[in-house]
Amino acid sequence: MTADAPAPAAAAPDQTAHDAVTSPAPPAQADVISPSTGRASTARLIAIDIARFIAIVGMMGNHLALGYFEPLTVAVSGFPSTLFAVLGGVSAVLSTRKYVENGQRLAASLSLAARGAVVGLIGVALGLTPTFVAVVLVYYGVGMIVTAVLLHLPSPVLLALAAALAVGGPHLNLLVHDVAQLDTLGELSYADPFQFLRSVAFTGTYPVITWLAYMLAGVLAARVLLNPERLRSAVRLVAVGAGMLAAAIAADLISRPAVLDAIMAKGLERGEAEYLVTGDGFGAPIDSSWVALVNAAPHTGSTGDIVRTVGAALLLIGVLVAIGELWRRRVAATSLNAAAERARRVPLLLRPIAAAGSAPLTLYTLHILATAAITTLITQDLGFDVFGGSGQAPWWLMGPGAWGVHVLAALAFGVVLAIVKRRGPLEALASLVARAAARLG
Repeated sequence: MTADAPAPAAAAPDQTAHDAVTSPAPPAQADVISPSTGRASTARLIAIDIARFIAIVGMMGNHLALGYFEPLTVAVSGFPSTLFAVLGGVSAVLSTRKYVENGQRLAASLSLAARGAVVGLIGVALGLTPTFVAVVLVYYGVGMIVTAVLLHLPSPVLLALAAALAVGGPHLNLLVHDVAQLDTLGELSYADPFQFLRSVAFTGTYPVITWLAYMLAGVLAARVLLNPERLRSAVRLVAVGAGMLAAAIAADLISRPAVLDAIMAKGLERGEAEYLVTGDGFGAPIDSSWVALVNAAPHTGSTGDIVRTVGAALLLIGVLVAIGELWRRRVAATSLNAAAERARRVPLLLRPIAAAGSAPLTLYTLHILATAAITTLITQDLGFDVFGGSGQAPWWLMGPGAWGVHVLAALAFGVVLAIVKRRGPLEALASLVARAAARLG
């Protein structure tokens, strides 16, 4: 994945080819662009929207249903949030495409940085609510701002930087923990600006030093997908993603006995060591030695974890784009006219999913607010302790049932967006701020 973006062609920068994760256009309004323009097609955009929906729904499952069912736990542990980060890099390219085509690189970077600022501020506000969820948006927003600075570097440079972050980032993460003598569970610190920035960059649950590698991988993936050979580009992503995923899983499994021995040598019982080696982390690797390279425990930001989850994200995105392109070709071959083709462009059952996926910032924010509100209600009024104490929480608050409620609400939101053909309100806000910032460039 080292192909640079296609050569720019003149285009008006008023409307982006497709807005970022914070402000995508409604799927029903997106046009199919001819390959000669080099712009994103509807098939690609719908695939990205569906991938976003999968990421959001997966994070909901991680928040509400983790530990209830082993296969579900494996599916939602670590991967959805990292898929969200990779898609952030994809969106960074798509949202700034027309500015870049028109030679307005500063405007492109300013618009992306402005989006990141909006996302980050929303994340700060959500982090102050009484929720048990580690909110990703602060890290995501800062990652977008840093990506805005790096956005126009050649693909080989970005690839080298992403690789350096994947290999060296975990050790730098642990070094900062050791120097600061921190013993945290990955929470953001609001004590002072320095501690806040340190927790965002290094010691939080989703540190930017780790998430930047994901976003740069997304930038590279988007450049591949902008190639006019749509199906071939998708297959390339599938091949690269499958290779990375297989390599990371193999390295993790083969090295696991040695990793367990290394961890137990520090005085831990076998059960404790097994939990560290396979269970969820809090944004930092379990050890600073070679273990940080091969172990792939979720949410640890180790090299193995990064390679595994980037590979899975590329594999999923590639499969969705390939399916979308095959569907587009089938529709084009069987439609009697352009109007019929437009009407069949998105299968009816997928429209609510794609519409909901086109408004991930609004959807995620509503999910966090709902979780915080219900948590406060039952903790204070009903006497249940959601944070690990006494009582049994109702099925609609925690567990697979609660996850199902949130997913159904997300789909209902998608139905509304598909009917009114509007973007989410927070996406519209971020897009407005981004366009205002772009005018400064």
